[in-house]
Amino acid sequence: MPRLLAPALRVLRPLLTLLVAALLLTDLRLLSAASAGPVPPLDVTVSNVNAPRISAHIDLAQTRRDYGVPFFGTVTADLPTTVPPDGRVEMIYGGKVVASYDVRTDGTFALQPNVHPCPCWYPVEVRLVGGSAYADTAPGAGSWVGDVRINPMATELSVAHSQSPVAQGEAFWVRATLRPADPDALYVPSGTITVRATPAAGGDAVPLASLATQGGAPLGFDLTTWAREHPGQWLITVEYVPGTVDPGRVVGSSSQFSLDVRQPRPWPTDTELSTDRTELVVEEALTGSVRTLDRYGTDVTATTTLEIDGETWAHAEVENGRFRLTGLPVGVHTLRAHHPADAETGESTSPPITITVAAGSPDPGDPRDPGGHHQQSPMPHPAATTLGIGKVKALAGRRVRLKVTVGAAVPVTGTVVVTRGTKVVATGLLRAGRVTLTTKRLPRGRARLRIAYAGAPGLLPAPSRTVRVRVR
Repeated sequence: MPRLLAPALRVLRPLLTLLVAALLLTDLRLLSAASAGPVPPLDVTVSNVNAPRISAHIDLAQTRRDYGVPFFGTVTADLPTTVPPDGRVEMIYGGKVVASYDVRTDGTFALQPNVHPCPCWYPVEVRLVGGSAYADTAPGAGSWVGDVRINPMATELSVAHSQSPVAQGEAFWVRATLRPADPDALYVPSGTITVRATPAAGGDAVPLASLATQGGAPLGFDLTTWAREHPGQWLITVEYVPGTVDPGRVVGSSSQFSLDVRQPRPWPTDTELSTDRTELVVEEALTGSVRTLDRYGTDVTATTTLEIDGETWAHAEVENGRFRLTGLPVGVHTLRAHHPADAETGESTSPPITITVAAGSPDPGDPRDPGGHHQQSPMPHPAATTLGIGKVKALAGRRVRLKVTVGAAVPVTGTVVVTRGTKVVATGLLRAGRVTLTTKRLPRGRARLRIAYAGAPGLLPAPSRTVRVRVR
């Protein structure tokens, strides 16, 4: 038996020697680690590298936008999940990627396609190229497929300017700001902003200044020198013209306003005065109309005074172009209306009117009247009046001109008043029953004007008339 095992032992002896040596080496390493401290537990992580990615679908918020305005949309998981979307969203047109956007963690995106705007529809696919968590989409499997339209960008001009009217030599400026009409636009249009002036009465436009746009920053135009040399009424046009880099992509825009350039202040004035009669008895009131206009038609009657024999009359009431004088002494007097000069307007005085004030009839019981009484002439009945409206014309500068006639069986005097709502916009004195009135500046648009004649001594008021006119 020993003889039979001897060959096997000779073969196994080297292997056993190696095994014993390995065990001893392991024991030595364990002893060394034990002396250094406890051995940390083995951290084993199982990676789920084969887990399926999350499927999702795309929604597009708009199908038509201006050029330079993004198409907004969202990426939404098909099943509820707390994993935020990842990857990028692409818009495909004609087999090419025309817009790309890394999806936000809330699933939103904004695509700005690089295609030329036109009045047509583009067939596109909006797809998700998923990241590590979300799967790619495809037509019929989450992608948005349909037609979108990209229109040329609409623009708008915001224009500020010096208040009109301006006097020659005063500062006149225009400030223009160009912006896309859609506030979501990311593209800033380029081009030129030009200012032109056209005579309000008609004629050719005169170019005043032109500046290149500067990324949406306000542009200022100092036109003081031009205004100093060009008095009159003008229509100012501020226009944006797209640049050569935006052919067909951007639409131009413009804005207009009226400008009245006047001669240097103070402006000349003209004062008119009329009375309802020129003869009266003592203690009777004298009534009539007074009006002062500057050379541009502005009513400045508020500072006009009435003078008797060269002295300002203290017992004078003036309101809405009508006056009433009391306390005139017996005698012959000279009545004038005087407008003093101020910083805005010049001095003017009306032509004189002679007023005769009589002592009047004696009182009852006066010894000069043997009968102890006196007779007065019967008061005539007031005459009826009619009010007619002639030509009504809208003028430049937001004013309206009207021709009015008042008819009666006797000569007609008094004042015609034009109101808009509760506001008086024009007054005028009748001459031979006729008057032409020009209103103050009115708001643009349709206006309803009421024309009234309140009557005068011996004349009844006329039924008022109403006209409608478009103010420009």
